[in-house]
Amino acid sequence: MNFEFIAVTFVYMLIINFVMKKAGGVELKEIERDVKKLLDQARKGDEKALKKLNAVNSKRMKLAMRGQLYLLPIVIPVIFFIKNRYAELQWTVFGHTFGWLGSFLILGIPSSMITDKIVKKVLKYS
Repeated sequence: MNFEFIAVTFVYMLIINFVMKKAGGVELKEIERDVKKLLDQARKGDEKALKKLNAVNSKRMKLAMRGQLYLLPIVIPVIFFIKNRYAELQWTVFGHTFGWLGSFLILGIPSSMITDKIVKKVLKYS
């Protein structure tokens, strides 16, 4: 049951990352490049770069919201499936016991980081 839960979490995060990257398309790819450049300049103390970075981040958030709207029909049924299937699941980590939701959130973070790298390679993001 634990391995199945880990696999479901990983596949869910893979689908979420793929849809988010596809929904943003080329525009999101360009924004990601701009963010990297502007962030380096802003760290060096460039005030103009910091203002541009804020504007670019605002644009990136708008694209993310559009992607989340596409994901809503996927997210709601999946969450209900996970809740019903793994309602009795409990994990103890460092003396704290987590139910299905806590376990899903804890597993979701590293799964999202790993699947983000996989999706970027598949879609040839820089």
